[in-house]
Amino acid sequence: MVTNLPSVFDWAPYRRQTVGFDHMINLLDTLLEDSAGVSNYPPYNIHKSDSGKYIIELALAGFTDKEIQIKYVDGTLTITGQKEEKEIDDFSHWYRGIATRSFVRKFNIADDVVIKGASLKNGLLSIGLEKILPEERKERIINIST
Repeated sequence: MVTNLPSVFDWAPYRRQTVGFDHMINLLDTLLEDSAGVSNYPPYNIHKSDSGKYIIELALAGFTDKEIQIKYVDGTLTITGQKEEKEIDDFSHWYRGIATRSFVRKFNIADDVVIKGASLKNGLLSIGLEKILPEERKERIINIST
């Protein structure tokens, strides 16, 4: 992981060599700016298969499906957890080893990736995604007209 990059990186040399990648450069700028305050909670994995399918897994022990919200807006997938405090009769919390704090975790999703669904099982939230390549982006031969 690169940690010695300045908070504002000079992308000018790369802008001269690309066309239509402004959104990617802006995204990288945003990621660099936001990386200082990024929490590592909850822990997560991202799996990718050769067929263009992805799975994002978040470890959410103790959360129920009613305490988790998954929202996709304008290329950003946001997972929010708001733990409901429950009173336990006849017991006080002497030790809490399972994290129950609220969280917000965001992922930037490429334009050609669609979200297929989500499931919560045994404290593991799994979100399925798939890269869909439109016909106009698939390999083809371009005929030359005369």
